[in-house]
Amino acid sequence: MEEQCVPNPICTPAASCTVSFNSPNYSVDSGLTTAVSATGIPIGGTIDQYEFTIADTGVASICTFGSGPCAPGSGFISGASSIIDLTGQSPSPPTTTITVTARMVDEGASCVAIVPSTVTVNNPSSWWQVKEGDAVSDGAISSAIPPTAYESALIVHDVDEFPGVPTYQGSINPSPPNVSSTNWNTNSSYSAPIPDYAFFEGRVPTSSLINITSSTIDTGVLTSGAPVNGYLWFSYDGAVYGNTLRIEDASGTVNIGGNKVVLFVKNADLEIRSKISLTDGQGFFMAISEGDIRVDPGVGGPQEAIPAADLEGIYIADGQFQTGGGVEQLHVRGSVVGNSKVSLDRNLSDNSLYPGELFEYGVDQIMAYPQDLTPSRLIWREVAP
Repeated sequence: MEEQCVPNPICTPAASCTVSFNSPNYSVDSGLTTAVSATGIPIGGTIDQYEFTIADTGVASICTFGSGPCAPGSGFISGASSIIDLTGQSPSPPTTTITVTARMVDEGASCVAIVPSTVTVNNPSSWWQVKEGDAVSDGAISSAIPPTAYESALIVHDVDEFPGVPTYQGSINPSPPNVSSTNWNTNSSYSAPIPDYAFFEGRVPTSSLINITSSTIDTGVLTSGAPVNGYLWFSYDGAVYGNTLRIEDASGTVNIGGNKVVLFVKNADLEIRSKISLTDGQGFFMAISEGDIRVDPGVGGPQEAIPAADLEGIYIADGQFQTGGGVEQLHVRGSVVGNSKVSLDRNLSDNSLYPGELFEYGVDQIMAYPQDLTPSRLIWREVAP
């Protein structure tokens, strides 16, 4: 017969315990913090200490409950509390796991959760941002800026500069007080005429245009020719040479330098496969497409607090301006117009800090806008008889 210990003053059962997580899975957005808890059941004593360990601190980190967000690399917590904070560090995959050990210090017993809890870190939704310029829409304006963003306003600006004004109809997200530092915004319709391709093309004499006969162009093409009124005027007709004109330079960047360039793309789409740069304050670039303007997903750069522009100039499409489905940020310095739509397609590998698209107002590009493309105006002036 097996001997059993019945509790009495002479015989006391050996101390033991069980511990388990209150959830088999925990999910948290990158950069955000959630609580993780466990339940310990002691036998023959008291649980004095809980030890939590996370397997991969590159995915998530842990810290004392109420002290989050947890510092990167923090992977072990020991204390009397069975609740801790968990902060997502990098979107999954991979996932990671948390284990917990309960200790009965005085009794010399301990127990470990049989099944660790799985941690999944979610990537927040992609979002966009404007710097020092206006955002204009005939409908609602919305950008799902996460609370972890480096700058949480829709329109941001540098020190000693000012934000632009979003103009929309219906609703705006984020709403005040997160529109900008001033919260300037206007809920109203845009009643002014919207210039299209025909408007611009009709203001340039055919004799001023340099015809492009190749469906792919680079720095050499866009910086060659005789300027007219200080500008190089290029024209591509998709009905003759193909329905897509591609800008692509072997170096990865089309460098306009100090040239002033206007590109007309008729009966075709414009596809941008290289970065476009210029000498700030001197160079000018403007692309006007009767179709869409598509940016290749490979045109972009690392997400930075102070990023360098990937595209500089003014881009106007009768159709859509499409940012391309890349995983690196697209930074445009100048102005972007999609008369049909601006399609925001970027989705970073981690959207918690920086926008997928950053549209920065380029005052030098607006100031260098060709007078030849402005509407004709009659000026009434009294003159001597």
